[in-house]
Amino acid sequence: MSASDRQTTPADFPLEQPRLAWFFGVLLAVVVWSYWNSLSEAAIAWRGAQYSHGLFVPLIATFLLWVRRLGGTFDWQWQTTTEKWRLVAVGGVLALAWFSYIASERLGQQAAPGEAVSLTAASGLGFMAAMLYATGLLTWATFAADSWLQHSLESEKQRQNDEDKTHLRGELAGEALASGTQTALVRGRYVGLFILIVAVALRLASAYVGLDVAEMWTLPLALLGAGVCTIGWRSLRWSWPAVVVLFFAFPLPFGVERTILVPLQGIAAQGGAYLLQSLGLEASTEGAHFIRLGEFQLGVVEQCSGLRMTTVFITLVFVYVVVVPTPKWQIPVLLLSSIPIALAVNILRITVMGTLYVYGSRELAQHVFHDWAGYLMPLAAVALLLLLRVLLDNLFIKVEEQDVPLAQRLEPAKKGST
Repeated sequence: MSASDRQTTPADFPLEQPRLAWFFGVLLAVVVWSYWNSLSEAAIAWRGAQYSHGLFVPLIATFLLWVRRLGGTFDWQWQTTTEKWRLVAVGGVLALAWFSYIASERLGQQAAPGEAVSLTAASGLGFMAAMLYATGLLTWATFAADSWLQHSLESEKQRQNDEDKTHLRGELAGEALASGTQTALVRGRYVGLFILIVAVALRLASAYVGLDVAEMWTLPLALLGAGVCTIGWRSLRWSWPAVVVLFFAFPLPFGVERTILVPLQGIAAQGGAYLLQSLGLEASTEGAHFIRLGEFQLGVVEQCSGLRMTTVFITLVFVYVVVVPTPKWQIPVLLLSSIPIALAVNILRITVMGTLYVYGSRELAQHVFHDWAGYLMPLAAVALLLLLRVLLDNLFIKVEEQDVPLAQRLEPAKKGST
């Protein structure tokens, strides 16, 4: 058998087996189903103001799997007709999930407290929205895995062809590559199984001692183990950003949240008061979380602390440095800058609200604060991030040195000596 024939033998290249992607999707579905009670508790937190972003984090994580399917490079567009229709199908399922969720919320708000039929219908629509959302994301992740496997197979074949032309020859090259691929896949399955066992053990221990949030945090680890167990340890390079992002979907432990919220409220109140004073307004802090603005008193409640904005922006900055080519030395700078930028934008929101209270009306201030701020704050934070990136890009000036021949460098000296 020639080397060219061995390149297309499925037995020698396990990555060529398309069913691996579907095994990956099925195992992900099993893991998600086993964590359904933990996800239901997380959904309760997602309905609050502090963690309402958590509903969209799984979507962002799946998006990262898709855009990194071609060897880790950012590419969100479809490459083939099959990928195009797969995206259309996933988009349709996610759209149905969104419409079901909106219908459930509106029906639940319009239903009377004792109206059992409407409340039951709203609950049913909510459950259907959750199932459609999970199905759409799991299907999308499976499609991304299939594309990643195909790309990995093509890369392996290209590497084999290069080795045929350089070091290895004939059947020796095919046997070496097939043996290495098979060994890597088997080792990856053992590693993935170990990760999955560790995730299950941590979940059981957390549930035993009553740590609900710690139990939720084992879900990304379990999903990572499921991926490595089915498609090999090389999937870590592809899937690790999505796993990291999933941690931001879940709430913080109560003690940690209390420890962070109180200082954030104080920083927001003091920063807002100083900024209002710089605008010529009579503003001062009262207590730890209140701002006295003339006859108005603004209270910096937990929703105004900036915890949600900080979490959202850290997630966005992480996604930015993953998908956008960034110099390595800028990555820690951008990640660390996400916290002060988020706090600055939150202080700016409080300042705008206080200014509208003085020069506008209470209704206008409340309308801007509750309706528009949720959209404008992330945009302002992203604008500051982009300005920081431009500043870092122009912080150092690159000087290109030209190689001057030795004869030309010695020529001025000769002329001077004469």
